[in-house]
Amino acid sequence: MVKTSKYTLYTAQENFLVGYPVTIKAQSNAPDVNLFLPNGTKIKATDHVGEEFTFELTAEQAVYGRYELRTDGGDKENRSVFFAAVSLADSLRHATSKGDEGEENRLIGFSSRLNNNIDNPPEVYVDGNITTMSFTPERFKTEETTLLEYGILFHDHLFARIAEEGWDETKTFNIKNLQFVTIPGFTFEISFGNIKASANNSGKEFASDFTQPISWNVERYNNGPAKVWPEIPDTKEERAILDSGGTVSRPDAPEPKATDFDAKIIGTKVERDGNKTNINIYFDSELDTREFGFGFDITDQWETLWSEDNKQVTLSIDYDKFPIGTIANLIIFRLKDVAGNMIPGPEYLSFSYPDEELVSVAISAIQGGTYEIPAKNQANQRAKTAWVQSAVNALIPEGNGSVATVIYDNGYKVSVTKGQITKSVTINVTMEEREESDFEPPSSYVSKPTPTPKPIPEPFSTESIWPRVEGNIGIVKIDDAMVNEMITNNITIEIKHVKNIGAYSMSLPVESLTDANGDGVLNVKTSFGTITIPSNMLSNLPETFGKEAVITIGEGDKTNLSEELQAALGDRPIIQLTVSIDGKQLDWNNPNAPVSVTLPYKPTEEELENPDNIVVWYINDNDEVITVPNGRYDVETGTVTFRTTHFSMFLVTYIEKNFNDLENVEWARKSIEALTAKDIIMTDGDSFYPSENITRADYLYALVRALNLNTAVDDNFEDVSEDMYYYNEIAIAKKLGITLGTGNNKFSPDLSITRQEMMTLTGRTLISLGKLEQPDSREVLDSYTDKSEIASYAIDSVAALVKEGLIVGSNNKIMPKNNTSRAEAAEFVYRLYNSYK
Repeated sequence: MVKTSKYTLYTAQENFLVGYPVTIKAQSNAPDVNLFLPNGTKIKATDHVGEEFTFELTAEQAVYGRYELRTDGGDKENRSVFFAAVSLADSLRHATSKGDEGEENRLIGFSSRLNNNIDNPPEVYVDGNITTMSFTPERFKTEETTLLEYGILFHDHLFARIAEEGWDETKTFNIKNLQFVTIPGFTFEISFGNIKASANNSGKEFASDFTQPISWNVERYNNGPAKVWPEIPDTKEERAILDSGGTVSRPDAPEPKATDFDAKIIGTKVERDGNKTNINIYFDSELDTREFGFGFDITDQWETLWSEDNKQVTLSIDYDKFPIGTIANLIIFRLKDVAGNMIPGPEYLSFSYPDEELVSVAISAIQGGTYEIPAKNQANQRAKTAWVQSAVNALIPEGNGSVATVIYDNGYKVSVTKGQITKSVTINVTMEEREESDFEPPSSYVSKPTPTPKPIPEPFSTESIWPRVEGNIGIVKIDDAMVNEMITNNITIEIKHVKNIGAYSMSLPVESLTDANGDGVLNVKTSFGTITIPSNMLSNLPETFGKEAVITIGEGDKTNLSEELQAALGDRPIIQLTVSIDGKQLDWNNPNAPVSVTLPYKPTEEELENPDNIVVWYINDNDEVITVPNGRYDVETGTVTFRTTHFSMFLVTYIEKNFNDLENVEWARKSIEALTAKDIIMTDGDSFYPSENITRADYLYALVRALNLNTAVDDNFEDVSEDMYYYNEIAIAKKLGITLGTGNNKFSPDLSITRQEMMTLTGRTLISLGKLEQPDSREVLDSYTDKSEIASYAIDSVAALVKEGLIVGSNNKIMPKNNTSRAEAAEFVYRLYNSYK
């Protein structure tokens, strides 16, 4: 049977990207259509509706090469349509579509830093006619992350003109709406011949859009593999000539260009030239200065200067954009040598001023400084050297990168180092004249805010309640009258245990916990633990009328913790405390209303040997672990207790502190290790420095934390910086009237604290807490031979502590003016910690 016609076959597919899934649709009146991959594999249509056939290719099937759609039928002559998966880097691809009679479309490749945006690609025009672009990252070269390869699709009449006119270097094609590929923080400059384009990509709005037309030379990018281009035949006319025995010829295409970049960077140099900073890059061979691409992260304005032999390029930048002490990052993404070798991948370079120059700048700044050590930093030589070290580093210009080290050897010597460069200088240091403490004896104890903690009354009775279960939460609801009865009569609510419950909640009116004085407490006992809620817990909330509070205690979720934290926690308890108001969780924090928490805990044998090392942590809003200093284990009750003025996730853990310098203070080892495990005394690394004098700030920090003092603060001494670890503790002590400072609203935090100053601060604290009575007389001091040396402001506090048995003295002496060592302070604070729970 003679087949007189062909099946119809059409596809809008001209080409597609290698390595990406693609859907291909074909229209045909044939009974079936198959798709053939470059390796000959036949793919059947995944869907066939009417005359539309749909093919789905995976990323793995989208490989380089030519694809064929072929009809499959017996009534007519079968037809094929070809198209390609493309990635074009310095090579030309032949792609056909919409017919098989020689009217194929052609593809020409070039390389550029264009924006790989399929939804909004650049527009390419040839003689005013828009063309279609094909683009994909090159996957076989190191350029793939930065140098994107593009192709332009041309139609026959355009190529016919090229064929007739030959390879004229003056021919240009134009790209409009050019967009660069973005690398955050960098500005790029590209050169095609003598035509430049730049795009500021510093993050500004619309900065990545670039609309200036670009032209480039045809020959530069037509780097074969074809012997001639376009291929022969290229048109129906050329096919007819060949069929009739004629010949068709055209000029040879340029030879393919190598992809290996032979030129190497052999050196760089950064130098200042007046108001400019010059970056010099040296190559070992001559470069084609018409082809380059540089990208900076510090500026979008610089001058590019090539040497006469084209082996050196200087990038000249305004000095204020690249001053001494800063770093400039550069990407070189397009370079070509005169032989046509293209750079194989982007070069990433970082530039800074030479180390020797930076060290000299730092030395000059340090030599120009004036150094007078304040009296508060003269406690010992270590403190003096530390102050000089800080003062010296403060003078090194920001970003310089040099490191200064100070040593004292009959004078202060500073060594400044950067890289392999080190220079030294001797500096002159003077001492501020140290004044005596200006403590004044208070005429009477002034009324101050009531400090926390307050004594927790023992419950008289317990009332058990079955919870209402919703999901995995047990809920009890208490009205205002019941809350008042429980607080008045000190009744404990025990929420009965229900299996598979993850948390227990108590719902009650907000107003029932807004008592201004906070004299009463509400005890709630659950299987997770017991919480003792003060009656002023929510007193700092505005507009509480008619609102409902829900307080929840439950098991914390360990899965959200880091692996390191989970390992440290082991199977120890973790609880979550929350409070919500009318269904919205509240970030509760009330310094004047600490909530007490008691958790059942069974320690290991090792932990029972050192129960002071059982501590409580909480997780703050930044997922950081913070120690709760008042957390402790009660051996008699088998429980861990702590107080908190905010709600969070709380964990029980075991901490061992081992210091390398306690061999001479074994008498204080237990106290030191216990207090440092609970972060009551500040430490630095593996050394405790037990024989050094404790400072006023460190002692008061320890005292406030050991006795769990809290109150709302809004003020501090002038010389207590907000960024210091002891800021809050000193502010609490000031607000409560524990410390009066050293005069003129100053606290002198870094001065060593004398024994009488330590006793004064401690006595005032215990008296204000109601735990120590102010003595009626000072006769208790008569047995001490140095009684007369006790300052007037300290004598009542010293007498109260001696009467209480907290201070004994040595050899019938109080030694009031002696400085207190860190070991002595730890032993005393540990005694307070265990005496006043």
